[in-house]
Amino acid sequence: MLNSLTAKIVSFLKSLGCGEVNLILSRPGTVAFNMKDQFVEKKVIDKRFQFLKNTQTDISERKLKRFVGTEQFLLIEKLSKKNKQIYSGKINSGQITHIDKGNLNLGDFVKVKIVDSTPFYLKAEQI
Repeated sequence: MLNSLTAKIVSFLKSLGCGEVNLILSRPGTVAFNMKDQFVEKKVIDKRFQFLKNTQTDISERKLKRFVGTEQFLLIEKLSKKNKQIYSGKINSGQITHIDKGNLNLGDFVKVKIVDSTPFYLKAEQI
């Protein structure tokens, strides 16, 4: 069900090793948005979109796993949106990293050990 363009995009993403890609379906203000009657069937679009999303997630997961077990410096930037006992920040190389709030404060720059990864962020413990 993948057309040649979708296959080329997937190949391109894999060759770059992109860990983050903004996948957006047609939105207001774009040429695609005004082509509803000329568009590919929704089920085909959804299948292609899901395939691209899964490819990007797999790449991201592999890229983030390489940090597990390493020591990094983490800048505490904000409270997690989903759990107020977790801070979110970024390590030196820019990856989003979560850590238990503990006795940390916003703006702290702390040494951490990366203990786990997901396709979307790292998990750390303070050293």
